[in-house]
Amino acid sequence: MRCRKLGIGQHFAKKQDAPRTLLPLHDQYKMPKRKRDDGTDATPEGSPEPVADPKQKRLQLKLYQATVKLGHAFKIAKGFERQKLGRRQKTAAAAKNEKDSQRVETEIAALKVRWS
Repeated sequence: MRCRKLGIGQHFAKKQDAPRTLLPLHDQYKMPKRKRDDGTDATPEGSPEPVADPKQKRLQLKLYQATVKLGHAFKIAKGFERQKLGRRQKTAAAAKNEKDSQRVETEIAALKVRWS
């Protein structure tokens, strides 16, 4: 039982009536689905060891993600602090205040230290 032709292509009342050759292109050429690994070799570097307990595994993942976000926040804060110190350095140099200029230089040097 066929419905009348509407717009582009032939529409069928039931899926059983549709011939196999008139499938849409995305259905004809489907790629096989990728199989998921167990995830042991896909853990990022520095992440904790895999744990069997699902609750503890989820907790470790959340902690790892939180430390990554905290590291990003520290990096942004470091940039803001550097801008502030640059402004203070500029005003100290304009005022020809050697003591403040030296202090700001040491703070900038301390800010450049990378903690790992």
